[in-house]
Amino acid sequence: MTSRPIVGVSSSGGAGSGPVGVGGVSGMGMGASVNSGLPLGGLGAGVSGVGPSGSSVGGVASASSLAVSSSSAAAASSSGASGTAISGPTMLQYGRSCDLLVHLHVKIIKLEGFRPDISFQTKLDNAYMRYSGQSLSDRPDFFVTCQVFSEGKPLGLSSKTRFKAFSNEIAWNEWLTLPIAYRDLPRDSVLAITVWDIFAPRRIIPIGGSTISLFGRNGTLRKANHRLHLWPYVEADGKNPTTTPAKQGDVDESDRLESLIKKYQRHEMDRIDWLDSAAWQAIAQVQQRMSNASRETFLYIEFPRFNHAIVYHETDADERYTMPPVSADVSFVHDPDLHRDNLVEAKHKKLTRNHRHGPLDRLLKPNAHIRDTLFMLVKYPPTKVLVGDEKDLLWRFRYHLARDKRALTKFLKAVDWLESDQIKQATTLLALWDPIDIDDALELLSSQFTEPAVREYAVTRLERAADDDLTSYLLQLVQAVKFEGIVLDSRSSTLEDNLAAANVPLTNTIGSGANSQAALDASNPDSESNFGDKSDDDSQFSVMNQSSLVRFLISRAVQNTELAVFLYWYFVVEFEDAKHGRIYRAASADLRKTLMRDPSKRSVVSILNRQERLVTSLVTIYKDLKATKESRDKKITRLVAILSERSDLLHFDPLPLPLDPRVKVVGIMASNASMFKSALTPLRITFLTEDNQQYVTLFKSGDDLRQDQLILQIISLMDRLLRKENLDLKLTPYKVLATSSENGLVQFVNAMPVAAVLEKHGSIQAYLRKSDSSVSQEVMDTYVKSMAGYCVITYLLGIGDRHLDNLLLSESGNLLHIDFGYILGRDPKPFPPPMKLAKEMVEGMGGANSVHYKKFLAHCYNAFLILRKSSNLILNLFTLMVDSSVPDIANEPDKAVMKVQEKFQLQLSDEQAVQFFQQLIDESVSALFAQISETIHKWAQYWRK
Repeated sequence: MTSRPIVGVSSSGGAGSGPVGVGGVSGMGMGASVNSGLPLGGLGAGVSGVGPSGSSVGGVASASSLAVSSSSAAAASSSGASGTAISGPTMLQYGRSCDLLVHLHVKIIKLEGFRPDISFQTKLDNAYMRYSGQSLSDRPDFFVTCQVFSEGKPLGLSSKTRFKAFSNEIAWNEWLTLPIAYRDLPRDSVLAITVWDIFAPRRIIPIGGSTISLFGRNGTLRKANHRLHLWPYVEADGKNPTTTPAKQGDVDESDRLESLIKKYQRHEMDRIDWLDSAAWQAIAQVQQRMSNASRETFLYIEFPRFNHAIVYHETDADERYTMPPVSADVSFVHDPDLHRDNLVEAKHKKLTRNHRHGPLDRLLKPNAHIRDTLFMLVKYPPTKVLVGDEKDLLWRFRYHLARDKRALTKFLKAVDWLESDQIKQATTLLALWDPIDIDDALELLSSQFTEPAVREYAVTRLERAADDDLTSYLLQLVQAVKFEGIVLDSRSSTLEDNLAAANVPLTNTIGSGANSQAALDASNPDSESNFGDKSDDDSQFSVMNQSSLVRFLISRAVQNTELAVFLYWYFVVEFEDAKHGRIYRAASADLRKTLMRDPSKRSVVSILNRQERLVTSLVTIYKDLKATKESRDKKITRLVAILSERSDLLHFDPLPLPLDPRVKVVGIMASNASMFKSALTPLRITFLTEDNQQYVTLFKSGDDLRQDQLILQIISLMDRLLRKENLDLKLTPYKVLATSSENGLVQFVNAMPVAAVLEKHGSIQAYLRKSDSSVSQEVMDTYVKSMAGYCVITYLLGIGDRHLDNLLLSESGNLLHIDFGYILGRDPKPFPPPMKLAKEMVEGMGGANSVHYKKFLAHCYNAFLILRKSSNLILNLFTLMVDSSVPDIANEPDKAVMKVQEKFQLQLSDEQAVQFFQQLIDESVSALFAQISETIHKWAQYWRK
């Protein structure tokens, strides 16, 4: 090996002749070497590497070595020798990371420990798995990837090991070079290492991953050997803090031996050859015995060894910052305690909230001023963050507030959940508090409340909700499962979960493309009880015993088939969630098992299986048509032919439609099938219902319908809230169901785009008039009400990309909006108006001076005020969605709820709110850019045709 001499340091004070004079970093395997040339801060503590054979590479100091002793400390200091710290007769030698010019190296040594076998059922479901490294233990195709991360972001590309044919053990003994120099490593750098298995062409699956920091707690660079704990079947995340730490909290005998070995290698132990040899044999036996008994997997790696510690250091970190000149009468005083907790106040708060004050607090009564303040605090929206004085006031008068059900959520926000005494008092007070409403119970299920007793209390309040109300909130309640604190043992991570995440079909489920005559037959439920649940029993988890919310949802789903259908499909969509997918898989399995335990409910499992196969058949048909390069007309002909040949789709036993379980369908009308003119060409599928009616749907593939599903759910909820106040605005909340992140069903509404209405009939009134000489009062009333309702709702939800092609109008006068690809204020057009209110739509009411327009304004004001009263409910529903995969929420989850709250203008009185909404309407009617955008859109549609 070649290396370039660098300046060394001798602690003896004489000429540099110690082992620190010449250093180099060894190369990677196969005998290669790397020239180091490391100028370590001018003093250059020697750097030694470890070659492929494991030997340390170093050298003897050259004649030009610099000798530094305690007598020459001043000279060393003045010459910038920042790499050497001198104290009396002793000397601490170290190198600075910013002076290491070479790239980061790591040696992948070997893999040891337990490797779980693949279940026989998995091999049957996926033939590829018979040839994976897990199955062929004598010829595994394993490889390792390494990548550096900082602040959760990758620094450069990853490096991986070369192919190697393993014999007795899985050992690489290969040095990897990562595309980043030591000097460029941030302080929080971590190395994410993942072991992969190749089980099919271009198909890989993680065997395990681990993340290790490159700098220790004291800022020193890691070196020598390390044993990493592999988290099974997950990829190293590279985050800090990480979910795949290399070291676990528990220290076992293997960890103790590893620590002793490192001390021995650092020459911190006396060496006795004959005793060391016997000790090495005993250590090897202990390690082998523990490895055989362990259910864990470990990866051994090695970092280059340096003769001296390498300490993290930034270039120019010692430079002093000079404050800019300021006026003579202005002075700046640095307060080191700024933004820190006041220890005196914290102690005072702890003492005043002690349980001994409980009897005294029961007798406290607020005066008029405090009562007004408490009333103001209770009226705060759910998003309001309480300050210290507000929390103290709520705690002090908690017994007085217990009579006000609206105050519970505010009181719970005032509790310090790290103090056991406060937790005990708060949970005891829950039973004494006046029962809260459903909207407040939803707030207690958000991520802000993690105390199990609080969440269980919220569930007890939900138990009083009717099935219709529960259906309205079900989408959000399924999302709230993410905040339940459910823990699944990471060691039991199943192979099936990872294959599903890799889009590898295991069973005849959604997207598998399986077609069979029995796909939609009403079969014996017992024979289908394990459909979609192919994992071994020992790898299945029950989340019901950890989550009161999951228990509640499943118990209600067992009693109501409609709830069971929706709950199942909401679970299925979350299977793809990288962080929580396993929890939803386990919850789905619990739902099936609970249904199967009740003989009278086993038919529901059969319904779920048949629905799943129905969707699978539609996905397969769509993909087959999409793969062809034929024209749309030929594709429609092919679609009709395919459906006509599928007797299992033409006729089957009554089946609740996944989109609307209250409707039972008995077949598909092949002759009515069609494809729409759009980029994704959705299928038009007409089902025949049990009562011989037609139910028309759109089947979409390649489109994420979860955002449309959320908006239509909120519109349906708002419609119910308005109807409770005797205000029927003739809304049309059609059905949408996402069956995966790419597939879904949409209810077809028989209506015409407003753009087509204007093109064909010239005006909206001409379309509504038809053969009559004038528009009937009922039709005009429906038109005015529906337009008012959607104006308010689209404003509150920030619906964007509104043009006359995604506004539909039916012959009965119902106006409705479709296509909710932009929400919460997002819009592809510049300067969008607050709501879509084109002049043609106003003219349809008879103009801005007509009686109908005045009715329209009155309906808008009433709807806005009614929905403002339920703002807490709507805000809580959006709060539960912040961790969802809905695109426009996932983009800015921290701002999503505030965007909705801003629309309600809760700081205004009712009178001020009416004036505010009047200004919005005037602004929307006269919006110039909206007219320009509509003209541009018209031309775009023309050229597209």
